[in-house]
Amino acid sequence: MLKVHANNMVKPRVLFIGVNQMISLAASGISDLEHGELFFANRTLEKARALAAKFNATGYSLTQLPPVIEKADIIISCTGSPEPIIDSKIIDKVALAKRTGKLLIIDLAVPRDIEIGDTLPPNLEIWDLEDVKRHASEYQQKRELAIPFAEEIIDYKLDEFLYWFDHVRHEPIYNGLADSFEAARAEEIEPLLNRLPDELKGELVKTSKALIKKLLQLKVQGGGKN
Repeated sequence: MLKVHANNMVKPRVLFIGVNQMISLAASGISDLEHGELFFANRTLEKARALAAKFNATGYSLTQLPPVIEKADIIISCTGSPEPIIDSKIIDKVALAKRTGKLLIIDLAVPRDIEIGDTLPPNLEIWDLEDVKRHASEYQQKRELAIPFAEEIIDYKLDEFLYWFDHVRHEPIYNGLADSFEAARAEEIEPLLNRLPDELKGELVKTSKALIKKLLQLKVQGGGKN
């Protein structure tokens, strides 16, 4: 629904005409976006209400359409009617009532559900199946054009990660070397600690840990080579 944003509609109210798979898919897509009130209309009122209940919306019969159309910002219609559901007189009347807003009609039916007069009101926009296909194709082309740029970003970030990983894997804290050095230090000085007076034990521990730290730093600077 790219045109919803192009028309600067904020939480548009959407009217769906017809009860079928196409309308159900369209309603599911709209329900995932920011929208206002939803309306469903069908020749059989019970079917309209049943579908509307799935989206916490209201169902109407086609005889109730005119006032509902005036409340809608977007109309999506797809029925099997051989004749237009909405004639040009209703369209002109609705367009005139919407002096400060636009009305977008997406007519997915073949033949058309919406009758278009000789002139289209400036605040009214109508899409048919060909328009929908064209816009979908344009959107797909934009996505395809963006793929090389996205791949370039991915490659750059991957190089960054590999560079980081190659260096960090030699860090003692990551490869477990610090733990091994600490264990060896503790094992070697333990006998000495038992023979030293208390005032010297702390100094020996401090000095030995500092020595281990320097050895680890030399190991890292040497690239982690044995």
